[in-house]
Amino acid sequence: MDLVEIAVAPGAEEALMMPGSSREPPASPVIRRAFELLFEELRRRGADVVSQHAFDAEAIEMSDGLPVLHTLHLPPISARVLGEVVKSRAAFATVSESCRRAWAKAGAGQVRTLRNGVPVFTVDNVPIRKDTYVRLEFTGLTGVASVALKGGDPLAGPLAEGADGIPTMIADPSATQDLSGAARELISKLDRLVSDESALHRSLDNIEAFTVSLRNNSDRFDRIMSGLEGMTGSADKPGELVEAVKSIRMAADNLDKRIDEMAPGLTHFTGAGLKNLEALISDARRAVSTAEIVFRNIDQNPSRLLFGGAPPQTSPVVRQQQPQQRAVVR
Repeated sequence: MDLVEIAVAPGAEEALMMPGSSREPPASPVIRRAFELLFEELRRRGADVVSQHAFDAEAIEMSDGLPVLHTLHLPPISARVLGEVVKSRAAFATVSESCRRAWAKAGAGQVRTLRNGVPVFTVDNVPIRKDTYVRLEFTGLTGVASVALKGGDPLAGPLAEGADGIPTMIADPSATQDLSGAARELISKLDRLVSDESALHRSLDNIEAFTVSLRNNSDRFDRIMSGLEGMTGSADKPGELVEAVKSIRMAADNLDKRIDEMAPGLTHFTGAGLKNLEALISDARRAVSTAEIVFRNIDQNPSRLLFGGAPPQTSPVVRQQQPQQRAVVR
């Protein structure tokens, strides 16, 4: 199934007509142009059948010649719509017997009724037997009701006719009870959701507290924003932050230039300069070693510094240990 959207210009809502309205709006060129585009596209694509629900005279007029069924959801409250229904050769249906009678009284006797529930059918063409079980089912919690048929033995007899001669099936009332129970459960869940102890209620309290805090601190926030505006400034008058960024950028540019100027000297120093520095350090080490030897000789023989010559040879002096005398006292 392809979804085709037709663009509608503004102003289409002026042609809206609601039940109970005492004034019918005039014909709208916006609505007419929209239906022209719609049915042009429909004829270009082709259709086996068209189900048309718009309550507009233009929709009935421009669908002429198409295999269309017009469903009238309102009684004949529009003279323009009634005029198109009366002169049209298409099929029309309405949603209730009271609406059908109203259309017939207005001169549109060809309008039929689309009844709720199971449409009238021929039992012989449908495999329904007297043991077929019927019940109401609902889509979702409180969705649209549908009729579900279950079971049906092919050997069972046909469905019995009712008092009016039409075969009748009675749905299980438990389906309605299930719906009412689900509705009660839904109401209970909604009650818990909006109770004072619910998470939703606490969230609303927090939002309210946050709003009050914002309102009480509005002056402070204004001062903060004013301070930020003073720092950032404007297009005409840059702020302190902008000036600081400019200064940092200028310093970075100057540093970059200084590095470029120093680069040749650093390159030269790391070449021949380092080699000369290594030779100087080596000579200094040798000089320090020589000085250590000289100071050691002076410390061992100071007279050599004054008189020269080799240091005198000295004989070791051996001292004889005297025997110890002991006195005995009796």
